[in-house]
Amino acid sequence: MTVTREEAASRLDEIDTARRRSLTLFNYGMASRVFAPVTGVQVQTFITLLVAATYAIVGCWLGLRYAVVGAALAALAAGAFHLAPAQLPLIVSLLGGGALVLGGVWMRRAR
Repeated sequence: MTVTREEAASRLDEIDTARRRSLTLFNYGMASRVFAPVTGVQVQTFITLLVAATYAIVGCWLGLRYAVVGAALAALAAGAFHLAPAQLPLIVSLLGGGALVLGGVWMRRAR
């Protein structure tokens, strides 16, 4: 059975769409834990998860490296929210800055 270019492109689009949906659902799931933030800790975590979601969604188009940075940022932020809420402002600022630096250095080396 031969596959035409149009069929192959259609299958790749379906896979790409599924990847985008799964990453979006993952990040919304993480954000739902602190949805409708009330306290300062919840607001900080929510904003960090939105930034992580942006990294992951951009990773669908620009490469896996952005998605990895987004997933790591989301996992670490959610872990800090549950395990160390008293130190969350410091941890979140280090995570955000670290994600920017790691993303920039990693992208520069990818050239």
